[in-house]
Amino acid sequence: MNVIVQDVPTSGDTTPPITTDQVFSANIPFLGQTISLVILTADEPASISFRLLGNIINIVGAANTASWQPYQNLFLVTFPTSETMTLEYFATDTAGNIEITKTRTLP
Repeated sequence: MNVIVQDVPTSGDTTPPITTDQVFSANIPFLGQTISLVILTADEPASISFRLLGNIINIVGAANTASWQPYQNLFLVTFPTSETMTLEYFATDTAGNIEITKTRTLP
C-alpha cells in the first residue's frame, strides 16, 4: 500500500471571531409591549447565526422561530413588556473558527 502525504495549505488563523450586539429597546405602555432593534457585528469577515427564545409577538427582518438562523441584517422584535426575550448568537469566520455562543437578555 502506498501512502501519499500532502501539505494542506491553511490560513494560519486559529482565532475565533468576536461578535458584539447592539440592542435599542422601547416600551409601548398602552399595548403592553416592548420593541427591540437588534444589530449584530463580527470583528472580521464571518457568518453570524442567532436565535430568539421567548414569546415573540412580531418580528421584522428575520424569521419567527426559535431555531438557529443566519443573521442577514438588523431586525426588530416585539414581545410582551411583562416578559424578557433571550438572544443567542455566535459567528464562524472564513477559516472555520467558531465563536462560543453568547447570550443577551432583552430588553
